[in-house]
Amino acid sequence: HTFNEKEIKFGLSVTGTIDPKRIVTNAAARVGDVLVLTKLLGCGVFAQAMMTQDEVDPELYQAATRSMMPGSVVNQLLELDDQQPALYLALGSWYQKVNQPDKALPAFEKSLEIYNKWGIKPPTADNYLSLIEIYYDTKQNRKVERLLKKAEQDFPDAVDIYWGEFDLSLEAKDTIAANGYREKIITLSRENSVSEFDLALYFAYNYQSKKYPEKAEEYIRKAFTLVDNDPGKLNNLAWYLIIEDVNINKGLELIDQALKLMPDDYTLLDTKGWGLYKQGKFQEALKFLQKADSLKPVFSQDLFDHIQAVKKAMAGQK
Repeated sequence: HTFNEKEIKFGLSVTGTIDPKRIVTNAAARVGDVLVLTKLLGCGVFAQAMMTQDEVDPELYQAATRSMMPGSVVNQLLELDDQQPALYLALGSWYQKVNQPDKALPAFEKSLEIYNKWGIKPPTADNYLSLIEIYYDTKQNRKVERLLKKAEQDFPDAVDIYWGEFDLSLEAKDTIAANGYREKIITLSRENSVSEFDLALYFAYNYQSKKYPEKAEEYIRKAFTLVDNDPGKLNNLAWYLIIEDVNINKGLELIDQALKLMPDDYTLLDTKGWGLYKQGKFQEALKFLQKADSLKPVFSQDLFDHIQAVKKAMAGQK
């Protein structure tokens, strides 16, 4: 076919090998078969529009997003079989992503309940960690402690479990326990090739969030020594300084340094725009965010949200 249009037309396919005796096609539907609709008709067209147009109608965006929610599909699958723990994990993860922890909580609990009924541990630590995060956010610390201990028994090499215990110890002002978990985190992280820069930044975030500014500054100073004029590291460090309100001016200096090396990187432009937004420079912020939007390879929810926040702030000034 030949098209003379702005948008790229494309199709997607999956290639590979399969046992000819186990092929399942969509060409043998019969009356009475169950049909699972993963999204409403037209959502694919709208998704393409979000990736190629500078702006989309916020109401249309919300409608398309709701119709493509994995939660609606998973609920259909659970109607067919309500004893699949992986489906409950997927459902809870979606509700957590869209900031509905009250709906995510029972889904995560149900997933673990099924594994316990079967007498086996979950295949990964995610079942524990997802539930721990909600318990932690809702101040159910006893449940957090109990679940962390269980998770550590089942997955002794899962570093995220020790991050949870580290945070809990900091919150309880138990620095001795926190130091022990910190050393465990460092050991496991190095075994998994986590960079010293990333490790320093992770510790800075955790100490800052738990109101240990001196320790946070110690690790930020270490991160500064490991930047090596790398645009990605400069961006990550700048984002920390901006998002945590530690030093927005310094964060913008770092992102300017990164933009000299990669002037058309949309993630760097996004960081620059958000820093300007937090300084109240909305018009300038919008310019950088819109440029980032024009350069993004795929739709970015965070970038979309940043642009909407700036536009809302500008409308409030009128």
